[in-house]
Amino acid sequence: MRSLFLALTFLLPSTLAAFPQATNSPAPEGVISGTVLDEQGQPVREAAVGITVWQAGTNGSTQGNSRNAGTTDDAGRFRVDHVPLGRISVTASKDEEGYAHFGGPGGAETITLTPDQPVAEVVLRFGPKAGLLFPTVKDKFTGEPITDFQVHWVVFDANETNRSSSGTAGVSRWTKSVVLPPEKDLIVTISKRGYKKWLYGDPADPSRPAFLRLQSGEKRELTVDLEPQAPESPAAR
Repeated sequence: MRSLFLALTFLLPSTLAAFPQATNSPAPEGVISGTVLDEQGQPVREAAVGITVWQAGTNGSTQGNSRNAGTTDDAGRFRVDHVPLGRISVTASKDEEGYAHFGGPGGAETITLTPDQPVAEVVLRFGPKAGLLFPTVKDKFTGEPITDFQVHWVVFDANETNRSSSGTAGVSRWTKSVVLPPEKDLIVTISKRGYKKWLYGDPADPSRPAFLRLQSGEKRELTVDLEPQAPESPAAR
């Protein structure tokens, strides 16, 4: 019996070695660090940083998974750990100072992390300050203020007929302004459920649609009257 026990004792380790246990190796990750600068090349503190991880979709399209990545320190520096390898877009913004990313140059960089180069350093330099729109909206008939509504804008560029950019911002009692691309011709509409959509018009003749154009850093107030929609009749439902 003692001989059998000793034989099993020596056999067990060799058996375990022949059948290694499966381990779940974590997916390789990278690190992105960088600096955010303003138009004069000075560091921007407390700028919001975000990343978008681009991956191929099932139908051949490209899909992006975005997430917030923190804010910059007093020296305008930031660091993002645990970033999946692949093509990554890094953006920065500071809306309260008029710096926003609208999909154009400035405040954004795209890099590629690989197993051989899992670490990247980027410099995000803000372009011109955005324009700030301060809309005051009320009911056309009652004059009651409307505090929750949507502002939608579309950039019109005659030289870019096949490309357009747009955006939507929600305004509530806690938000007073909307950040808009500067020095662009914009088609601006304001909407709220239960009201007809309002389209920005010529200040001299509001019935005529017009472009809204804000200069870099410009702040403009806008007063809007929204007209309630007529109740839908039962027969039309």
